[in-house]
Amino acid sequence: LVSLQECQGRTPPHHFDMRTFPLVERQAGGEERLAVSLSYYLPGGGAEYGPQPVEVVFYLLDGELTIQKEDGELRLRAGEALHISAGEQKGIRNDTQATAALLVIACVPPEFP
Repeated sequence: LVSLQECQGRTPPHHFDMRTFPLVERQAGGEERLAVSLSYYLPGGGAEYGPQPVEVVFYLLDGELTIQKEDGELRLRAGEALHISAGEQKGIRNDTQATAALLVIACVPPEFP
């Protein structure tokens, strides 16, 4: 059992004006481990455009985020999910005046640092 109040927030590399709180770190899953985190993107916050290091599913709990992909941009709104494969190019921006809450479920290979 993990509560958000117990988690240490951090800002991952290539991210800005946001904090992520790891709820589950590699405790679940088989050979490839699942990690679950809750990320908060402030207005103007985001992640630089570049390759996604591990496979993820984004589920937006609150707010709206702009996701840049190789084939264009899309708006992720509360209640919507998006899958991004490892190696796929993506960027994230919060272009609104409200904080966005994003649940991130990642498939982390054993060799990943």
